[in-house]
Amino acid sequence: MIKIDSLGLIGQHSPDIAEYLDFGDSCMKTSIAVIGGLASPHLLNLFITRDNLIVRHPIDEKWSDPKLTSRDQAVCLMAALALCREYKFFPKYKWFINKDIMFMPDVAWFQRVARGERGHSRSGSTMMNLSILYAAKFDSAHELNQLFCMALVLGDSYVRKLCKAHPNWQGNLIFYWGGWRDQPEIGIAFINRIKGCL
Repeated sequence: MIKIDSLGLIGQHSPDIAEYLDFGDSCMKTSIAVIGGLASPHLLNLFITRDNLIVRHPIDEKWSDPKLTSRDQAVCLMAALALCREYKFFPKYKWFINKDIMFMPDVAWFQRVARGERGHSRSGSTMMNLSILYAAKFDSAHELNQLFCMALVLGDSYVRKLCKAHPNWQGNLIFYWGGWRDQPEIGIAFINRIKGCL
């Protein structure tokens, strides 16, 4: 079940507390909902400040500080912006986003492609392939949202590699979005977007 606030941004609800709605992952959740076609692309720019920084939520008292943003929020937002061709206010994080590293070759290449730049990166491609291998063979239970977002931007071949290599990529995403998150609609829509690249 998807619950939104007055801006149309997705929060995390609780089945036990009717009034509970947390926005710590609002940027990531809304971005993936946009990628899956469940939310409007115009919502994406709400997560970008005037200083071109990313927030988890634009007005929530707890989560509107850019210093609380993480790479998982940024990667999903950047992917949604790129896939919707929303380049006007594209944020840029060259080295770090707070405590998270952004300068790995695959993430750096992803950011350039997401901003609309062309060109291949041998080191970026190599690292992306290694990230896919690691996720598929050594850490298959870890959530795949970021990696699929990067793959969708970098090209269908990376989406196909990840789907082929991972033992149960659909189950991984269903498990992540189902269960206590109780937002299977987002997972199913994301899966369908991914299937469109196969």
